[in-house]
Amino acid sequence: FTKLKRLRIDGRLVVGVCPSVVVAKNTYANGWDYVQGIANLINDLVHKGHVVALYPNASRGDGMNKTHNNDLPLLNDISDKLLPDTKNKVLKFSCSLNAAEIYQIINLCDTHLVSRFHAMVATLSLGIPVLVIGWSHKYLEVMGSFNQADMVIDYSKWDHSSILKLIDQLIDNRIKISKTIENSLVEVKKLSQRQIDFVINYLEKN
Repeated sequence: FTKLKRLRIDGRLVVGVCPSVVVAKNTYANGWDYVQGIANLINDLVHKGHVVALYPNASRGDGMNKTHNNDLPLLNDISDKLLPDTKNKVLKFSCSLNAAEIYQIINLCDTHLVSRFHAMVATLSLGIPVLVIGWSHKYLEVMGSFNQADMVIDYSKWDHSSILKLIDQLIDNRIKISKTIENSLVEVKKLSQRQIDFVINYLEKN
């Protein structure tokens, strides 16, 4: 965390990358390598001069090597695929993290590339631009609420150059995109509050 904060103070642009073992397993079933794909993107981002923070959204303190609901082994696999001159320029968070620590990492990045649903939600809640590589309609529905549907890619339609261009687009327009997300967040919070009020009212009556 200290190193990441120092890099931000120094004015370095940081791209957060949060992969998902669920998406990785889906891609393996379809005959291609998600791990290598993410590693290739990180290699190119570092080559462009950006800092990459590689972090998990799901981790298990009681079973660090188990792959169910645990992205830590995946992070290690991705790190092993990085080019030698890239690996030591990537900040890899290879320990179990709680929700507050994940939010802290997310908030210290300028933009994000994520495959975890809850990482996407956290990023949007902080008004930070995010590109999503997902597997379910739920990603698109949530991102659409923030006028960011064009920043969702189904993993089955992976294209390295297209993804890289979208990340560049996020970086170049991050201030404008952040404003769009923040403006949409006002209405999303109001909708959430109405749902909470409905549940409270229902429980009080029953």
